Amino acid sequence: MPELTFAGTGRADASAELALPSGSPVAADQLRALARAHEDAGFDSVLIGGSDTSPHALVIAGEILHATNRLSAIVGLAPHLLDPTAAARALATLDALHPGRVAAALPSRAERAEYADVLNLTWTSSRPFDYSGEWHRADGAWSAVRPAARLPLWVTDAGEDVPGARRLHRFRPIVAATPRAARDYAERVLRVYRGHAETPAAALREATGAQPGLPPLIGTAEEVAAALLAHAATGVDAVLLAGWSPLADVPRYGEVIAAVNTERSLT
Repeated sequence: MPELTFAGTGRADASAELALPSGSPVAADQLRALARAHEDAGFDSVLIGGSDTSPHALVIAGEILHATNRLSAIVGLAPHLLDPTAAARALATLDALHPGRVAAALPSRAERAEYADVLNLTWTSSRPFDYSGEWHRADGAWSAVRPAARLPLWVTDAGEDVPGARRLHRFRPIVAATPRAARDYAERVLRVYRGHAETPAAALREATGAQPGLPPLIGTAEEVAAALLAHAATGVDAVLLAGWSPLADVPRYGEVIAAVNTERSLT
């Protein structure tokens, strides 16, 4: 049985949803500590998102790659923030500095197939190229830095399919040392989570991403690992684990990853 791919979330600050925001939007020591925690926990990669006002995802990705030895960075891309030819050059540069550890998460908009086309053309064209699409254009585009192979592409939603791109399924498990501690943690999550469910049990399924008819993603590492394997049996092979208190959750998620890998090796 093939292994699951596990991605975490790369952050630039010390914020957590279960605490009031505080500190700088870029906390260098916290960023590096969180990156190393993901690597130590057995994650394959971290996803770095971005917005109009947040720290730049490409810069944060570079620092995460510098602070770790094996972890890969999946850089979230947005068309209104970065043209695909510029994104392709930046990602290829990161890959030249950290070979084999760079990937891109495509935008969740209608134009992402075109965005992927331009990325791939920029990475593979040995001479200037033109591109004319509904959403994106390029005239005489070319990059002096190109990866040895096309960089991996990911999508994080169920929008337009892109050939060759893999999908990350997002879960937010609640993991603790004992079932009672996990229930207490779940109560803390319910105090801050604002969903659309009508009952606490349904709200927790919604909050953690558990699918209908499958086990809840709440409990000890072994219990959550069994639940994730039930989700994997539906065709999930790449998992994004996003914590409620990142630095505290990542080691617990590492226990889940270890339990999942042990169980899958026995089947």
